[in-house]
Amino acid sequence: MSLELITLLGGALSLLIVAIYRFFRQPYEFFQKRGVAGPKGSVLFGSWWGRWNKVQGEEDLSLVKQFGPIFGEYAGRTPVLVATDPAVARAVLLDNANHFRSRRANCVRDKFLHQGLLALEARGAKDTPLLSKDAVRQVLPRILACTNELSSSIKKLTENAEGKVVISGIVSDFLVKVLVEAVLGYDETEKAIDVKQFSNYFSQAFVNDNPDSPLAAFPMIYPSLVPLDKFVLKPKAAKYFTSLLLCKVQEKANAEKKDRQPDLMDLLLELHQASKKKDSEEESKNEENVLETKEFVFVQSLAVLLNASLTARSLTTMGTVMLGANPELQERLHAELYQKLEASDEFDLVHNSEYLDMFISEVLRLYPVEFRLERECCETLELENAKIEKGMIVTIPTYALHRQTQIYEEPEKFNPERFSRDNKEARDLFAFLPYGQAGNSTANISIQWSVLVAKLAIAALVKKFKFSPAEGAKLPPTFEPGVTGVPILQPQTVVAESRK
Repeated sequence: MSLELITLLGGALSLLIVAIYRFFRQPYEFFQKRGVAGPKGSVLFGSWWGRWNKVQGEEDLSLVKQFGPIFGEYAGRTPVLVATDPAVARAVLLDNANHFRSRRANCVRDKFLHQGLLALEARGAKDTPLLSKDAVRQVLPRILACTNELSSSIKKLTENAEGKVVISGIVSDFLVKVLVEAVLGYDETEKAIDVKQFSNYFSQAFVNDNPDSPLAAFPMIYPSLVPLDKFVLKPKAAKYFTSLLLCKVQEKANAEKKDRQPDLMDLLLELHQASKKKDSEEESKNEENVLETKEFVFVQSLAVLLNASLTARSLTTMGTVMLGANPELQERLHAELYQKLEASDEFDLVHNSEYLDMFISEVLRLYPVEFRLERECCETLELENAKIEKGMIVTIPTYALHRQTQIYEEPEKFNPERFSRDNKEARDLFAFLPYGQAGNSTANISIQWSVLVAKLAIAALVKKFKFSPAEGAKLPPTFEPGVTGVPILQPQTVVAESRK
């Protein structure tokens, strides 16, 4: 090979290397050119390099302290505007919501998971009806049977294990029971469902494999190449729950009404059919509306199942831990629920307890359902303090937002008084986004159900037990490091003592 040819090939290779480098580096000049501060991007990973060794929420908090309430970062090659400014949150989630789409729901390929995530985020069908108080009361006995079993399980442990309770495991078992018996309507004596199998698949929701590996970041930063389906629900679990729910919906749609305690799917069926009564009797029975009703029940049931793994699990687990860590607040909640309030049933009890609302709001502030809320911009938008361009991701780091000192004084302190009526009215509504990708929206059956279940569980537990921290327990509780996708708390243990 001649020297000239070698020189020519060497020059071409050098140009190719430079071109490849520029291709990967060019996106990381996006915010610099626009005068927006933020961490530098590295080739391939963007701003995510090394995050598999960190707790996402703490990393967000550190970046906000370093760069301010609005800054730019990169998810792979995609620019991400990160904002802890409530005004930006309001603009994205309310005022200009039609300019944005759900990033997570649009990064899954399975149509059923896509629909379930949209419903979970309250971004599915418009004007989705909610369950009325009277409807919820119909299914209340099923939920209370589950809370009674939860209390019985803890009581056994107080007698046999010096009162030590691994509350995170007990809560998972409780939620499986709620889903099987109160949502799907299987009775305890039925053999039609393998509860152990159900529980195993339920534990596979929102789990990122090997979160301490760089590979765990790829579904988060390149979802078009590595879809988020496997993170939302493992393939076998998705297939199992899709088949189970579709069969159950079909069964209920074809079944005649029986003299039995209704479950949530029965209520959803009735709810959607009632909403169709605005049409004529002839139209409400046509095939299209029947299919629409089945789809509604399936999608809402899937959203309830997914949100049980998020809101209900986090709120019930950390609510119990916070009871133990704050004995004075625990006694105040017990006194309000069982000494001061007069209620016709447990639903009225938890619905009318102002302090219970304050307590669970503070739990959700400190221990959010998700570290981040994300939307993808579909149309360039000019805000007063930021320009959001088409294709850009907008991230609201809720963990960091809920710890901003200018919004919450002594943010690391657990203080339910932050959510008294006067304090809430004095604070921007969008400074508190407790429900993960749904933000602060309660126009959502899955959130309505999850919060109710958690409230009833906490009320039942504080009635029968006094909780305290287990010896050696970490307070405040800590999250697992790595690219976990959603907050994963390390196993939580409390000591339970039966009330006299």
